[in-house]
Amino acid sequence: MTDHRNLKIPHYIFFDLLSAFFAVGPAVLSWSAIIFLIFYFSGSTTLLILVLLLSPLLSGLTFISFLALFKFFIPKLKPGVTHIGFNKNTLSWYCHLALNRSIKVSGLRYLLNISYLLKFLLYRALGAKIGFGINTPMEFTFVDLPLLSIGSGTTFGENVHVSCHYFTGDRLLLKPVTIGTNCFLGANCIIGPGSKIGDKAYVGYGNIVSGDVIADNEYIGDLEWRNGSPIRAMKIQKINLTHQKKIQQH
Repeated sequence: MTDHRNLKIPHYIFFDLLSAFFAVGPAVLSWSAIIFLIFYFSGSTTLLILVLLLSPLLSGLTFISFLALFKFFIPKLKPGVTHIGFNKNTLSWYCHLALNRSIKVSGLRYLLNISYLLKFLLYRALGAKIGFGINTPMEFTFVDLPLLSIGSGTTFGENVHVSCHYFTGDRLLLKPVTIGTNCFLGANCIIGPGSKIGDKAYVGYGNIVSGDVIADNEYIGDLEWRNGSPIRAMKIQKINLTHQKKIQQH
């Protein structure tokens, strides 16, 4: 095990190579395959037109196939705590992160996310347990996909960020995130590691849920959930007010 404070230049270069391989590799191969098809069928006008018309679908499916192939060679991402350094768990997390970034590198992100089918296949290929028919905007972030579960029919607002990891000191903590079916998460919500959101829950604009549990059918208004459960926060506030009154009486 190597502590991240003891990482040397060769270690960082190795991480760069990993990033290039997993973030750039699938994109380069998928576009190369499409270019090859265009040149291969260039002798037939009819087939060339057909390839060009189908190129958005072909490029998406080809890219997803390469993502699944690359993921096959990455060690399984497991929940738990690990030291940040040159070790198997850190490398696994970093490789999954780089492969996820390949979506942006490829230039196919928006194309893939406007199709329910392609979106379903994309996140399944990256290890997420998602149901068919989730609704996503143009701008959102899903990280640590092998630890993410999303039920069908769930809707995400603009700039929602869902992550299954955080750093504490020299440690990387990974916890699964579960979002139920037919939920709604408003714009600018942040869902952190260990969070569980029940079926048909409504989470309004700008809420921060980190390691908390939201029950089925629960309604969370805009900006209500910033530092844990509003109910828990109200109890703490009442305790503090009671304590202040006792001090004033004395």
